[in-house]
Formats: sequence, C-alpha cells, structure tokens
Amino acid sequence: GGAEPVAAAQTKKKQKVDPGASPPHLSEEEQLASALFDWNRPITISRAPGRLDLMGGIADYSGSLVLQMPIAEAAMVAVQRHPARDDVRIVSLGRAAAGRAPQFSIPLSQLRQGLSSSDAGFSALRSYIASCDGAEWAAYVVGALAVLLHEKIGSFDSGVSMLVYSEVPEGKGVSSSAAVEVASMLGLLGVEALSL
Repeated sequence: GGAEPVAAAQTKKKQKVDPGASPPHLSEEEQLASALFDWNRPITISRAPGRLDLMGGIADYSGSLVLQMPIAEAAMVAVQRHPARDDVRIVSLGRAAAGRAPQFSIPLSQLRQGLSSSDAGFSALRSYIASCDGAEWAAYVVGALAVLLHEKIGSFDSGVSMLVYSEVPEGKGVSSSAAVEVASMLGLLGVEALSL
C-alpha cells in the first residue's frame, strides 16, 4: 500500500521545468493568479473584515444608534502597478467554484470615460460589467477604482493588477461585498501612497 507511491516517484525521470510556467498542480484560477504579478516589483496587500450588525443597521444614516462589530473573516486584496500596461486586471480566487468567471479586465481609458465629469460613466461601467458573463463580482473591485478616478484621488496613470480573496460568507448579512470594496480601495490607495 504505502510503498507503491514512493517506488513510483523514484522511477520517474526528471523533467526540465520552465521557470515562467505555472506549476501543473495549480487550478485555473491559481494559474491566473500566479501570472498576474511581476514578482520583482512591490505588491500592496490590504485586508478588511466582514462585520456583524447587532443593532441599528442602516439607521446610522438618520443619526440613530448602531452597534456593529468586525468578524474574524476578511477580504484580502493584493495590488500592483504595471507601468508598461494601460489596463486593470483582476483575478478573484474562489469565484470559479461558484460558477463565476475568475478574472476580469478593462482598459483604463475605457474606465476613465465619463467618470471625471458626470455620473454617467458609472452607468456605462455598470452596463459593461453586466455584459461580461459571470463577472458581476468585479463591480465591487473595479468600482472602488472608478470612485477614486471620479473623485480625482490618485493618478492611476498605468496598469493595475489585483488579486482578490475573501473568507467573508456571501449572503449571510455580514457585509461580504463591503469587505471586498474596502479592501480594494485600501489596496488601491496603498499603491498610490495615499491613505483615508
């Protein structure tokens, strides 16, 4: 039983490995993630927890008392600038298992269209994302960048790669989408050397 795998492993011939190739044991989204970054350049990592609403919920808009607490589960985002590119590339780990596209990209020029002068650019962006099969999740990530561009916070004059991973349960009332949005915005601000 236990000796067979060892014997089989010892008889395998050594194969040459291409240092630029993804290891064959990685899933498709893990391969996309490993190819996303230039491992010789800085990467900014941000984290935002989910939150449990104990009292008040959205009543805080009217000045009511609220009580919310962060939970242990969080969204994490890794962000890297790419000076030679003019697009935003996003890979989200765990999306393929949920039947959604694991990656999304959009040219920065397309993202900027209309965002600086009016809110019409947000509608165009929403329509574009909706037209990309299985990429609705990307609205939470790229939406953070769209807000920063609209508000003229940061320059974002070159390409950006983003890797998103979240342990916050979706659809359970613990602000999973808000955690992804906050982690995305914090990461984007980090690559611009800005803070909230």
